[in-house]
Amino acid sequence: MILMSVYDSQLAEFLRNAAPDAVQSSLAVSRDRTAVDPRCRWDYAKFDFYLLGRYSGSATLHTSHDEELVVWRTFYPNECHGVTKRGVGTAAHVETIIRLTEQEQLHSRYVVISPSANRGRASQLAAMKLNTREHLGDYLRKSVEYANRKGFRFHNPFG
Repeated sequence: MILMSVYDSQLAEFLRNAAPDAVQSSLAVSRDRTAVDPRCRWDYAKFDFYLLGRYSGSATLHTSHDEELVVWRTFYPNECHGVTKRGVGTAAHVETIIRLTEQEQLHSRYVVISPSANRGRASQLAAMKLNTREHLGDYLRKSVEYANRKGFRFHNPFG
């Protein structure tokens, strides 16, 4: 039997009742580390997600500026107990790709690849009308539109 901590139960209760704008404002995304592989010229970035100040998950992305590619390697936005659904993954996904785009100064012709989409992730990508490989401009437009239809307030850095 798994016992929920008081904090976990408070977080779960918050998420059960939170509107998308409250979820978005309670989500913090930080770029934990970046490494560069000089042989391949790939940048490796890890983003950590926090809800109400508590770690909730992470994502790792690899970027090649030479090949103009962004590859989602991992995406686990809901790693803590009580953090499921309610748009946390959507908010974390959109915030991560926006931050990477702005921090790395990527342009819309970069190609975004989601190579290891499991059944659940593939289903979510389909709901967002995202392909496993598409230009960053289209990827961001679709991601932001989907999130905003769900009640979030994201701005596409490409306009």
